[in-house]
Amino acid sequence: MLLQLRFHRAFHVHLLVAALSAALASCGAGGHPDRSAPPAGGAALSVTPETVFSSVGLQGGPFTPGATTFTVKNLGSVAVSWEADLSENWLDLSVSAGTLLPGEESILLLTFDPLAAPKLGAGIHTASVDFTNLTNGVGSTFRGVTLAVLAGPTLGVAPGFGFAVAGPVGGPFAPASRTYTLSNPTSNPLDWAASVNTVGILLSSTGGTIAAGDQTTLTVSFDPVFVAGLPLGNQQARITIQDLTNGTTTTRGLSLNVNAASGGALASSLTQFGITWTFDQDYLIGQFANGDWWVLGPVTITSIDPPSDVDLTGRVQNGSMIDPSPQNGQTQGYDSATYGQYAIPSNFSPALNSALAVAPQSPLVIQAPCSLVSTISETEPGVRPQLGSAAVLTVLDAAPADGSFRPAYCGTDKTIRFNKSQLDWTLLAKLAPVPSTPSFAEVEAWFERPWIDHVPIWAGNYIHPEANMPNYGRDMCDEISTAALMLNLDVPDPEKEILFVRFAQLGIDLWGIAQDGGRWTASAGHMSGRKWPILFAGLVLGDPDMSTVGFDRSITFGEDGQTFYVQETPPASGIYNNGYGGYGPQNLGMAEWSTDHVNKPWFDDVDWFGDPYRLCCTANVWWGELLACYVIGAKALWNHDELFDYQDRFLATNRQLGIVDWRLSWRPFYLDMWDAYRANY
Repeated sequence: MLLQLRFHRAFHVHLLVAALSAALASCGAGGHPDRSAPPAGGAALSVTPETVFSSVGLQGGPFTPGATTFTVKNLGSVAVSWEADLSENWLDLSVSAGTLLPGEESILLLTFDPLAAPKLGAGIHTASVDFTNLTNGVGSTFRGVTLAVLAGPTLGVAPGFGFAVAGPVGGPFAPASRTYTLSNPTSNPLDWAASVNTVGILLSSTGGTIAAGDQTTLTVSFDPVFVAGLPLGNQQARITIQDLTNGTTTTRGLSLNVNAASGGALASSLTQFGITWTFDQDYLIGQFANGDWWVLGPVTITSIDPPSDVDLTGRVQNGSMIDPSPQNGQTQGYDSATYGQYAIPSNFSPALNSALAVAPQSPLVIQAPCSLVSTISETEPGVRPQLGSAAVLTVLDAAPADGSFRPAYCGTDKTIRFNKSQLDWTLLAKLAPVPSTPSFAEVEAWFERPWIDHVPIWAGNYIHPEANMPNYGRDMCDEISTAALMLNLDVPDPEKEILFVRFAQLGIDLWGIAQDGGRWTASAGHMSGRKWPILFAGLVLGDPDMSTVGFDRSITFGEDGQTFYVQETPPASGIYNNGYGGYGPQNLGMAEWSTDHVNKPWFDDVDWFGDPYRLCCTANVWWGELLACYVIGAKALWNHDELFDYQDRFLATNRQLGIVDWRLSWRPFYLDMWDAYRANY
């Protein structure tokens, strides 16, 4: 099979992206069973499940999942003889032939051959399991198998990202150096070499040999004469590290930012989005790539305006939280009226409100590093959302390089990991716009302010600030789907830069929430949209943890929890979807939706109109994020084919039923783009 792969240069896992999608497409849905009725007195073979079996792992294995089962059943009235053949020798079947009496079934275990499978090279390998009815041929079919083999152990380079340095004209630059750890995870010695494409950048070594299981370091620094001669502005360099033994290459970007003054400016107050933080003296301050402020701490804040205090009704509003965490659940310190009629006393904690009664005589002293999320409440209590605006002030212990992305406001890890110089523009497509395309200015404005999304389940709607973001998940996904496609339009890169930076920052923030325990478990129309910004940010910033979020089953997302394939569920035969939803054999293998299939399967319903959330608030806004996933070649990284197959069914079924209004697509733009480009992927 000739696979057209689009590689992400930083990570071997990107081998999965376009290739696995192509492999799955070539295998269809896993087979084409003959559903015709058997002749009178005849035999008919049934094989379940109908889906492709997909696995992934490093060269040499193990592969995950490591096995699957097929159930071969005789649906006819006479005995049937059958056999199963494998197209490739790297697979094993526990049973390869047999005879079944009417109604009898046999369960086959498919595994990887312990000798042949570990010898497979990196890439996408496909195979089929061919089932033949030897009696009369009725029901003969096949099932597809795909195995994504990632490049085996090779030279490890940590950390997994480049770095940025900044300094005034003439120097010095900070940080003055960066040390990478080179490790050999193999069982043999490994030869390596390093080079840099710009003079004046010094490497502590240009190569050597690393013993099996050992490691060494490579330090990058700067020639003082070179630094002294650099002009104002930004320059890029690239460090290349080669594994000469295994033939792989790793690169790390380096951004050199020469400023008129090092590290920002001095200020005694900062204002953003209607919120003003006043300090007790001048502090070194600056802005991140998306425009949010940082201050060099520890910092003493003598006032936050508008102030947070207790009014005559006992309500506390305009609160601020330091490093807000989803681990606090619904408990928050922003506003005591939050959650309205659903509130319970424990929902508001004065101890979490860092802004309460802050004044010159009772200042707020913030140690570095941390994030302060300050808010302005809506005047009316108990409304949804309860917050009108929010801004993030990040207190750092060292000035970040120019162009740095803000660390996530959730959690305590404030490491500066990313810089806009790392953004991989080559991953973005150049699609011609459709007539319904909105303006970049409109879409950029949606992501100018931080999206505050750390309170779990539907109650999070109450803390989604009105001026910052939509409060409902469907509307959040609408804006995310729109931005996802805008970034892939054929317009000059400078026109995309603001949106590119802001959208990547959203992904970083959502990843920070997830890393701190946040989850977006399926729930009606509330939890869509969070997965794509994380995955996208991981790809464009070269972060393997974010880009492979789809393989972390501990992190739940609304779209994935709502889509599934209808299966026959043991132990009893003839039971589909564990008896929930009214599904029968005619629905076997069908891509389906439910409001919360993973946790509440009793809500599943085969009736297209049985649950209003099917049409009002979910798939009608998924178009843009899923099409962007196809376009960038990241479907395999999303790692939930049920979702993509259901979206195709959603389109076909609605159009067949004559549903072409907002229930099909909340915004015309992304459906117009889908119609124009889906057939290409």
